[in-house]
Amino acid sequence: MANKNLSQDKQVGSIFRTTYYEKYKMNDFNRDIKESHVKNLMSKMREFGFLPNKAISVNEKNEIIDGHHRFLAAKALNIPVLVQICKGMRDEDILQVNQDQINWDKHNYTGFWAKKGNEHYKAIQNFMLEFPKFKMTQTLILLSNEPNAHPKTEVFQKGKFVAKSYTKAREYAKVITEIANTFNKAYTSKFISALIACDMKCKEFSFSEFIDKLQKFPDKMQPRISTRNYVENIQEVYNYHRPKKHQIDLSHLIKDIEK
Repeated sequence: MANKNLSQDKQVGSIFRTTYYEKYKMNDFNRDIKESHVKNLMSKMREFGFLPNKAISVNEKNEIIDGHHRFLAAKALNIPVLVQICKGMRDEDILQVNQDQINWDKHNYTGFWAKKGNEHYKAIQNFMLEFPKFKMTQTLILLSNEPNAHPKTEVFQKGKFVAKSYTKAREYAKVITEIANTFNKAYTSKFISALIACDMKCKEFSFSEFIDKLQKFPDKMQPRISTRNYVENIQEVYNYHRPKKHQIDLSHLIKDIEK
């Protein structure tokens, strides 16, 4: 008697072994190629070959959806590539494949969504080109125009990050860059968040006055472990040798701000 379960089997893809490299194309929406990763894979392939459980995935157009680095490593060594044809795969499937493999970081997702035309992710790329000393975490805080802004991983991966004001982010970046000439921890997330909080929550706060006071008394500003501690330190520097009636009061901010 035939096994009923066999009638439910369905072929969902085909795997081929090939050296016909010219047939396959890179997908523009995959992450950028890292030569160091390709070389690392080449070293492993010299010893073990192209592992049978590591087939690259391509769509009907022979565009590589997953396995760009493995493909290039095998091509460089002139060894056969295992290719799995996955019908119906779209550009967006690249995200799911790499989420499951935990290979992509925020830079990879930024590149993907920027190539898809997402203006908010283009803003991230442009900002980091204009201000290369700011890392991804600090860039997102600045573009969010909010202290301690850390978008949820799922939100960021799905292309839903929102850059509020590029102009305001540039203003903050220029101020922080100037402060960094005096205070070498100015590029840290905690300090940046504290500075943004002071600007947002205290209308009397002036960047130029703070920088002037910091340059005169640089030892007054010290590395801190939290955003709240930095707000306290900024207030201390700002009010130093300042008439009491002109001092700023950030006590409400110090109480409310996230540590």
